[in-house]
Amino acid sequence: MALVSREVLVEYDVGGPRLWHERHVLEHIQGDNYVVVTPDRDIFSEELGLLNPDIRHIRVRPGPGIVPGGVNPAQIYGLPVFTAAEMVQF
Repeated sequence: MALVSREVLVEYDVGGPRLWHERHVLEHIQGDNYVVVTPDRDIFSEELGLLNPDIRHIRVRPGPGIVPGGVNPAQIYGLPVFTAAEMVQF
């Protein structure tokens, strides 16, 4: 529940160059399962916990636009700035 309305950076456990995928957490479902919106405006449920075998690392942004320690800003596939109207639609 603590992740609702926060931006989360997820590094998936895949090959290739390091890339952090930003998610805006819309709702808590149960346990580590949340409803998120992606940079492409896709909305789906995702398990945001380290027990998810598809995830290597998770970082929560301490504030809007603030990059957490250990994350290179050039490696973030970030969210656009959503308007208030878009956030209501989500």
